[in-house]
Amino acid sequence: MHQNHKLGIWCEGLDRIYVIKPIIRELISRNVDFTIYYPQRQHHELIASFLAIAPSQVRDTTCDRPIKSKILGHLTLLFIGSVMSLSFSNMLRRRIASLPFVYRSLRYITPSLKKNANYVYTRLIKSVVSSVVLEDTILSVSLVQQPYWLAAHAGRLFCYIESWDHAVKAPILHSPNKIYYWHENVQQDFISVQGDIDGSLVYPFRFRYIDKYRTLKLEDEELFESIITPQIKQQVSKFIGRGLLTYACTTSLANKYVFAEEVKFMKDLAQFGQDEGIFVYFKPKPGGRNGELSFLEEFPNVVLGLSGSGTGEQMLSNDYHIYRYLLLKNTQLFVNLGTTFSLEAAIMGCPIFQISPSDTHPSDHLKDYSNNPHLKKYFYSNENCFIFSGEFADISSQLLASYMGTIDKPVSFSRYLRAWLESSFVSQDASLKLIVDDLLC
Repeated sequence: MHQNHKLGIWCEGLDRIYVIKPIIRELISRNVDFTIYYPQRQHHELIASFLAIAPSQVRDTTCDRPIKSKILGHLTLLFIGSVMSLSFSNMLRRRIASLPFVYRSLRYITPSLKKNANYVYTRLIKSVVSSVVLEDTILSVSLVQQPYWLAAHAGRLFCYIESWDHAVKAPILHSPNKIYYWHENVQQDFISVQGDIDGSLVYPFRFRYIDKYRTLKLEDEELFESIITPQIKQQVSKFIGRGLLTYACTTSLANKYVFAEEVKFMKDLAQFGQDEGIFVYFKPKPGGRNGELSFLEEFPNVVLGLSGSGTGEQMLSNDYHIYRYLLLKNTQLFVNLGTTFSLEAAIMGCPIFQISPSDTHPSDHLKDYSNNPHLKKYFYSNENCFIFSGEFADISSQLLASYMGTIDKPVSFSRYLRAWLESSFVSQDASLKLIVDDLLC
């Protein structure tokens, strides 16, 4: 890269700011000038502090064109009704259910472009708007809500798909020169749905806190004493040293229909723990809001996890990652429907009681959600899942036996998932060198 040129990092989500911090450190070590593009201005100072950069290096994703951004946002909604997979069409239906009829009908009136969606959208945007991003090279992180500025970009584009489901969930709606994936199957999924783009495997930076605290080899009490945030320290004190039955929420109130089914299951699980004298830990979805699990407060054996603000600010706290690490270390059995936190549980060696909703489950919303390709392919297809008909009594004896360690399926599932995850792992150092070398070439 010419020394007068700049690099842009397009990142819409504080959890993704956490993910890219090692990349930012590498850029700083090489004296590279860059700008972070992030949508919410109220978080710009927080991001600058977390990444140890100047506040002037964080810029709004509207590119100082709020009216044009809003118009292009509506144009994007009109475009993406049914452009890709059935999974995406179903997701869009849930997302726009409260919008006017014209948007609810999008999935029926727009063409099914499938693998051509990103190309067609890019050509459409380039025909109506010019590039406004100042940098000539941009790295975007996973899906973005304002893809039009990336599609209009005249320079080089790179994309890091850091999530395991974004490859099949929705089109990225721009045409990068290269994509970075953290697993070869994620790459194959992307190619099968969105087309073949040059790509490379890199380390899953979202999981790096596990490597960090494992390497330190500190006792749980030492890590506990290192926690500074009073709220987090109090939370960890509630479970450290206990053999927890842990449930991490797959959804939140943002997905009210599936969450309603989760609420029923969580109440049954809390009652099960009370009947059996087992402490049950409920971890809210990180993007959820405070109070979503308040209905569980009536159960004395329940420990409610830390609730987020809905913005993911906790991901920028070192104490929060110590909390997650110690939570998994103190988990005797991890119960899972479809949360990505189960991937971290597998890396930590937690036995996983993997629930697979049956075809006869009474909730169409849950069955619809369970048909997401990444869940069916990597979770529910494994023989060590527990089929769930919707009646908690049908799995309660297996759940108790799993907690007591008298059946092998949870351990076998955890080993399967860990082996799958680690089959494509690339070292952090090699990944950072590859990404930054590509950006600067």
